[in-house]
Amino acid sequence: MSDIRFECPYCGQKIEAPEKLGGTTVACPGCMERLRLPATARPMPKKKSCPDCGATNVMRCEMAYAQGTKTGKISGAMLGADFGANGSITPVIGGGSVGTQSQTIFAQMSAPPKPRMSRKVCWIIGCILLIGLPTLGLGLWYWWSHPQGEASWMVGVLIAGAIFGPALIGYIIAAALGKSADELDHERALFAWQRSWVCLMCGKIFIPADAGEKMPDGI
Repeated sequence: MSDIRFECPYCGQKIEAPEKLGGTTVACPGCMERLRLPATARPMPKKKSCPDCGATNVMRCEMAYAQGTKTGKISGAMLGADFGANGSITPVIGGGSVGTQSQTIFAQMSAPPKPRMSRKVCWIIGCILLIGLPTLGLGLWYWWSHPQGEASWMVGVLIAGAIFGPALIGYIIAAALGKSADELDHERALFAWQRSWVCLMCGKIFIPADAGEKMPDGI
């Protein structure tokens, strides 16, 4: 019985397993990603290499970014005293925490493209500013100039309408217009990033010739 030989699509680690394990899910010994073994033994594909320096020490940009980005939290406490005008001393105890993030140079190079503000968000915010705020101002003026007992219910209606009405109008307009050019550009860049690899020797970002996924329709 021949062994199954294949390459991890995330980190490029060569993996061998008995053919009886074909079709099962295992953890890659290199990056610990969960992988499904091929059902039958087949020739191992050619290991990917950098087109510039020829090194085979390469990794998917997604994996390089995930492995090289570390987040944490720093917490601390403070003990002090507050001196009053009459000479009294009041203990002061405080504390807090702050989030931290560190990245390797390869994680910075392999970072995904930054998202763009969607057309829906722009239209919703714009309609609230152009329609909602004047409506809200009119409602507050009406409430101020009439007895509260007669107009209090209208205040709630106008405030709700000033927010949800323009937001719905903006959403409908943006949905009818479709995605903006910036959104489409970001989706194309993200699709390319998901297929890209980084050379851990020279830092070259490249898309392998065998990464022949078809770009989804609508991008």
